[in-house]
Amino acid sequence: MDMKIALGQRLSIGFCGTELTDELKRILSTSKIGNIILFRRNIESFEQLYRLCSDLRNFIESETGHVPFIMLDEECGAVSRLAHIAGCTPCAMAIGETGDVENAYTVGRQIGRQLRAAGVNFNLAPVMDCFTHTGGIASGNRCFGSDPLKTADMGTAYIRGIRENGVLACSKHFPGAGSTSVDSHLALPVIDRTLEQFESLELIPFRRAIEAGTDAIMTAHIMLPKLEKESVPATLSRSIMTDLLRDRLGFKGILVSDSLEMQAVKDVYSFKASMTMALRAGVDIALICHAPAEAAEALAAQKTALESGLLAEDEIQKSLERIIRVKAGLAGPAGKREAFESPAYHASSLRILEKVIRVLPAADGRTLRHPGRTTVFTGFESFRASLAGDDIHYRAAEILTEHFGCMYWPEIPDEIPDDCGEVVLIMEYAGKPENMPYHVLADRLMERGIPVTVVSMFTPTVLDEFPDTVVKVCVWQYDALAVEALANLFADA
Repeated sequence: MDMKIALGQRLSIGFCGTELTDELKRILSTSKIGNIILFRRNIESFEQLYRLCSDLRNFIESETGHVPFIMLDEECGAVSRLAHIAGCTPCAMAIGETGDVENAYTVGRQIGRQLRAAGVNFNLAPVMDCFTHTGGIASGNRCFGSDPLKTADMGTAYIRGIRENGVLACSKHFPGAGSTSVDSHLALPVIDRTLEQFESLELIPFRRAIEAGTDAIMTAHIMLPKLEKESVPATLSRSIMTDLLRDRLGFKGILVSDSLEMQAVKDVYSFKASMTMALRAGVDIALICHAPAEAAEALAAQKTALESGLLAEDEIQKSLERIIRVKAGLAGPAGKREAFESPAYHASSLRILEKVIRVLPAADGRTLRHPGRTTVFTGFESFRASLAGDDIHYRAAEILTEHFGCMYWPEIPDEIPDDCGEVVLIMEYAGKPENMPYHVLADRLMERGIPVTVVSMFTPTVLDEFPDTVVKVCVWQYDALAVEALANLFADA
């Protein structure tokens, strides 16, 4: 294989726009890029996505001789690149809460059909982290739960559903990032746990994913001082990516880095250094999600490292063999638009989410009431809990107000109006902006004898700071599916 084509197979780049432009063609052709990652910014409709995937696949194959991996993150729930054109799915934590692995399989199969229909062949999901930090929002409802066995069962069922539709599955974030509250997009998390501790918790889902045939694993940008003597992030650590993952756990699939543009890596290493270190550690494909022009620099970094002996030729060959072998078995796009318009998919997703909504009555026995004219809905719009998600603004309180014909507070009033009969507070995460102290508002309302209901559009931990004198509801996620489920819940009260 031509050296430039070979090195380009080890890169996957993102770009802006919704079509294959001349500038993107120039970058792909000059650096012989072998793979693409898409985001919501690249997607407008099924027809547009199908056309874009087709154009990318044909152009890259003509330039390199190999079909590209066309990747995106379609986890379920909070991190979804297709929700605006294909509908929302229940988040991983809600699926885990059902206790039924068939629900994870059903959602995985549904997502797999949608991706295959549009021409996406590589799903950067599922999350196999165990959520163990009760105050954190970096992983939160993206995890199936805190129990490693349940996470393993749910994750492998999801993988089965994805793979049955000819789409590759990628388990993430190895060796497990669920115990940190730090978003690696913004800073470098540190997890001070021993290998024995990892073996008893975080590694269990990844072992099971490997046994279940996960096609790929994505690295985590986390510092592990008790596992890594050289004090480098896991993505750049050979002792973690090769000695632990490949040799000890026996993983033989494709190892994908998390984006090398994240601050967790970028704040410490130059792009060339992190690129070289990741590939030297054992990464097969490095992600460059936002700056396609850096592809040339990434290619140059590989070439320099190869010529200087920092990268071994035999290891590059093994990596290429893994990539090309998987590409040879890729299924073609199904091109079925109906996969994006299935009422059965939506009904299934709604059923799963409605099954696990929690309602905890107040200490005096008060529970949910059907909203009336004097009911007030208030709360802030959806929050981008992690930069892995998309910056989508969704105002549940306003939507529910319009649905039930109630009262609406766009912000906390200085004085509580006399015509206020009951207040429903819509929350999303535990760390609230200082100008929205809803626990203080709840106290003020109850002092006036006004009943309060608090709704978490995230995990149940959001409700912990509120007293048991309020009605507490957990809906697990903040999107159109959750608001529909919440509206149904209030309607039936």
